[in-house]
Amino acid sequence: MSTFKTEALVLTKKPLRVADRLYILYTRHYGKVEAKVRSAARSQSKLAGHLEPFCISSVMIAKGRELETIAGAKLIKNFSFTDFKIQSLANLASDLVNRLIKPAWPQQEIYQLLESFLAVLERQDLLLQKQKVKDFNYTGLYLLSLRFIWQMLIYLGYKINLEQKEKGTLPTLTSAGKKLLTDCLKEKNELTILQSSSKVVRELVNFTQEYLRYFLESDLKSFYLSFYA
Repeated sequence: MSTFKTEALVLTKKPLRVADRLYILYTRHYGKVEAKVRSAARSQSKLAGHLEPFCISSVMIAKGRELETIAGAKLIKNFSFTDFKIQSLANLASDLVNRLIKPAWPQQEIYQLLESFLAVLERQDLLLQKQKVKDFNYTGLYLLSLRFIWQMLIYLGYKINLEQKEKGTLPTLTSAGKKLLTDCLKEKNELTILQSSSKVVRELVNFTQEYLRYFLESDLKSFYLSFYA
């Protein structure tokens, strides 16, 4: 049985059989990997604490006939969130990577994009804790989340053509909405998009939801919780 070692960001975990768990990872060098940990649900499991969602860990993975097995893991970084809305945005990012990317399709740009986005969310979460703001304005985070989504779609090869007519179900963007989307597609534009009004942001949120529904052929619960709940 061959093994490989890589840095991985834990997207999610699921129950598997009685005490085993299935972990879905996005690795820096091997793309998305689905691997199990035997007896991970038991309290004495040494690996489980290094494989929580939003952890970055160095993992040793053993290839199997049907499913890979995580043979070792060492925690590098644990992204932590306390605010519900910020946690929802992190869940959305993880969900999108899981849904849109097939296993064994390595793309370091997406790994770096996801890692950077989670780091931004964590910094904002810590700032929110320190300031103890009751009515926090999430518009800036919504903008950065939209940028994350559209940047990932570009990396995955989706061609964004605002003049395309065959997607008849998509809402029409105003000139301001088109400009915001164009800015989200640029690699370095954080300061530019943060100048957008909340009305234009909501317009692009609605457009993005419909665009994702078109490609996924289903609604994303994590998208609704992030932007509408």
